[in-house]
Parts: sequence; C-alpha cells; structure tokens
Amino acid sequence: MARFEGAFHSELWRPVLDLSAACGLALLLSIPAATAVGDLTSASGLARTIGLDLSFLFFDVLVFATALFGRWVGTAVAASAGPTRRALSHAALGVALGEVACLPYLAYSVAVFSGDFASVGLVLCISGLVSLAMAWLALAAAGIRGATGAVWLFLFAWIAVPLVGAPLISPVGAARRMLAGAAAWESLLAVGTPMLAVASAAVLLWLRRGVRHAT
Repeated sequence: MARFEGAFHSELWRPVLDLSAACGLALLLSIPAATAVGDLTSASGLARTIGLDLSFLFFDVLVFATALFGRWVGTAVAASAGPTRRALSHAALGVALGEVACLPYLAYSVAVFSGDFASVGLVLCISGLVSLAMAWLALAAAGIRGATGAVWLFLFAWIAVPLVGAPLISPVGAARRMLAGAAAWESLLAVGTPMLAVASAAVLLWLRRGVRHAT
C-alpha cells in the first residue's frame, strides 16, 4: 500500500495542473472585458458579436473537467490498489485536491460575475459530488470487460441528455440554475442527484468487494 500511495501521489500533480489550466482558460474566456478593450479584441466581445453566450463557460468547464478528473483519479487508484476500502478514501482525497485547485478561480468568479458565495458554493458542491461519483464508478468498473465504456457513456449521458428536458438532473444544467437563482427545492434536487450517484457508486463498490471476497 505504501508503494501505491507513493505512485498515486507522484502521478496526481499533472492532472491537477491540467484541471487548473482548463478552469483558468475558461474563466479568462468568460470574463466580460469587451467594454475595456473593444468588442472585436476580446473573446467575450467577439462571442457576443456572433451570438454566443460565454457567461456560463467557466462553470460548464468546471463541472465537466472535475468529472473527467474524478474518473482519472478512480482509474489511477484502481490500477494500483483495486476496489478496496482504503482505495475508496484515496480516491476521495484525490477528488478533494482537485476541488481545492479550483477554489481560487471560484472565488474570483464571484467578483467577476457579481455572484454570491452561496450559489458558487452550491456549484462547488455539485462539481465535487460529480467528481467523487465518477471516481468511485471508475474504481468499481476497473477490471470488468466493457465497464470502462459504460462509465464514459454514463458520464456524457448524465451531463448532456437531461439538458434537453430536465436540466436540474444534469450537473451542468444544475450549476447554471444555481447561478441564475434557484428555489429551495431546485437546490435540493441539484445537490441530491449527484449525492444519489455517489451513493450508487458506493453500493457498486461494496457489491464488487463482496463478490471478490466470496470467490
């Protein structure tokens, strides 16, 4: 296990930097700087000129990138330790480090977008739960033929499909709704959905460990 911990932590820094860079670039592109530098000399001004709205770009990227990061964490932990109880906590720790790396951008976004800490805090909670769910799902799927593709399919379906008819079920749609102002029941649904995904992933891991012990 000591060897696993060393290998995992030595590989973690690069995905954390990738996550941080993706969020930083998205925040830069979403900053409404057109009035300062001219409509055609800023990404946000150009986007408005051609009819695109980048105001949610940072938060969309945050949710999606942390989900991808969580899946990487789960895969990395599974490759070194398998679906054990200790690996479960290591995956959670890796997810937490990714969320910490995003905190400076989230704090800055409050000032840039004239938001409030409560709504941004809910977005952080949603992204963290989604990341943890993907980490534990990847951990549970490790070593099962065809399961890796199923995890990818679940991720994209979870994010994209509900946007069409039930946006609060989608992590991206839920984050957007929190920022636009949400009722109490909407906040509960937005947070409760990824919590259910985390609980389901934990059950799958428990069942997987039970099967391994039985054999």
